Amino acid sequence: GERAVTGLPAVIAELELGSRNSLLVASVHLEPFERGDRKRQSQMRSLLDIADSKSSPILILGDTNMRDTEDEAMEDELGLQDIWKLAGQRDESRFTWDTMDHRNEIGGVFNRYYGSGTRQYQRRYDRMYFHGADKAKMEGKPTFELIANHPMTSNLDFLSDHFGMTSR
Repeated sequence: GERAVTGLPAVIAELELGSRNSLLVASVHLEPFERGDRKRQSQMRSLLDIADSKSSPILILGDTNMRDTEDEAMEDELGLQDIWKLAGQRDESRFTWDTMDHRNEIGGVFNRYYGSGTRQYQRRYDRMYFHGADKAKMEGKPTFELIANHPMTSNLDFLSDHFGMTSR
């Protein structure tokens, strides 16, 4: 039967892929800040436990708040496959958080979501992970692109403080 998951910052959908196959997709907003690394690892383990209980592969994506220093724990210890890395680790799709002022560059912009006084830096806080290669196989090399990483209006209004991700 179904079991409720409380306290886990995720929305989980089960997609049926034919009569006997399914894929779980989890959209997440995990524990924030650098000091939240252990809590994020625990949250990811909980998602993998749910996938294991259903014998399903899982795609986990969203605002994971991950730091590069957490890659080893996520990939080596939990067995997660980072879609951005599988897609070739292209620099132009690396940073899902960019509050740098790029207006001096050709076609450059400034994500003023938090105002002009925001601390300027770039990070890859958002991730797209796949787990369950023993249950389902990806066909071919995936793609990975950023979306909503340009202003939505002429006033340099961005949709969010984070950029979206898309993959095939």
